[in-house]
Amino acid sequence: MPRPITPLRALTAAAVLLLAAGCSNDNVATTGSQDKDHPAATGTASGPAARAKAYDPPTAFQTAGKPLPEAATKARMTAGGVMLEALPLTLYRSTVYIGAADGVTVVDGKSGLSDAIHPQGKLQDTSEFNRPKAFAPVLADAGDKDQVLAPFAITVPGTGTQPSRAKIELNAIDTATNKVTWRSNIDLPDWADESRAVAVRVVGVVGNTAVISASSQDNGVIYAFDLDKRAMGWEADHVADAVIAGDQVLAVQIRDLVRQRLAGFPMSGNGKPAWTKRDTSDLSLASAGPDLAVVSGTDYDSGDALVGFYRGDGSSAGSIDGDTFGLQCLYDGRSVTVCHTTMSDGRVFAVDSKTGKLLWQLPEKGSDRLVPTVTSAWHGIVYGETSNGPLLLDARTGADRADKPGIAPVAVNEFIGLALDDNDILNAHSASG
Repeated sequence: MPRPITPLRALTAAAVLLLAAGCSNDNVATTGSQDKDHPAATGTASGPAARAKAYDPPTAFQTAGKPLPEAATKARMTAGGVMLEALPLTLYRSTVYIGAADGVTVVDGKSGLSDAIHPQGKLQDTSEFNRPKAFAPVLADAGDKDQVLAPFAITVPGTGTQPSRAKIELNAIDTATNKVTWRSNIDLPDWADESRAVAVRVVGVVGNTAVISASSQDNGVIYAFDLDKRAMGWEADHVADAVIAGDQVLAVQIRDLVRQRLAGFPMSGNGKPAWTKRDTSDLSLASAGPDLAVVSGTDYDSGDALVGFYRGDGSSAGSIDGDTFGLQCLYDGRSVTVCHTTMSDGRVFAVDSKTGKLLWQLPEKGSDRLVPTVTSAWHGIVYGETSNGPLLLDARTGADRADKPGIAPVAVNEFIGLALDDNDILNAHSASG
């Protein structure tokens, strides 16, 4: 049966970072649950099967679940079952796509059947102690069908006087058949040839453009890739973290070993930043929905801590005051971003995902309500747990809902929810209400 979730277990299946729990804008793909307006569920790992009933959003789940492969949680949790970071998986209907540096595992959440997809190219050389981080595959529209994008860092062997070169192999997986429909190679900068642990991921998709990032321990690059033409749009080198906010790619521009700058790159641009902020250290950012990013760092000159929401044009949508240790934010795929800290005496608050306006927070003055451990948020519901068991909150008001979900899913869509059992194995539970 599903096991209780301790405060540090509250990381969800999303990205990088502060996490995306879903996306109702079909033009923006993020990690976690990715919803589409289709009624059928994928029933086997290799192709479509019987239709499954959808609950949007689900408020109850079957107690029995189907165990997922170890790859879903590998290196993401301690021996005691404490989640360390976001799980590298994406939900689409009742199918779970689990990303790894060497392939994608496709699991039917209803039957538990699975298939594996691997790149054609030779994977980059790595060691047991220097392996690149795995990220979740990302959903994208492809005209009359949907596809899942999965990039891999590969090495193209040299011939004659030509040296070996590091590249990205982008794989497009048809969600109807779970077969690769096309592959495309993207040249990496020279610094990647010397690195043995280049981590690659799809940051997101807007329209027909996928934003792809590649990073090593001390360098990075982002690309705008045209999915229709299967060709490069633009690239920006010496950039680390990146997220999409509106029509801009917000990224960490690397100045030197200590200093970074927040910069905005127009999606339809040429790889040059439209704006940059002042020098910062320890700069990081993550998605807070299709229009906002959460940015944190330290002002390089004053030493002041900087934590807040930013729009794509670089303007502030509000600072985040108080305790921010272990802060994680989840977009519900509709209109709310729910943020929480991971300490046992932490807090939970929600903002409008368009404006950054505070909607509610816990603890609240004059109330003895318990602060829940938040596990996911989707389509107007916050999923989590207190000492009283799994619970649901209204995402816009924070009010308790009477429903008894049975589990506190770390990833959820209209068909399934994923939750850890007593043995710390991630299980897929079918939605039942």
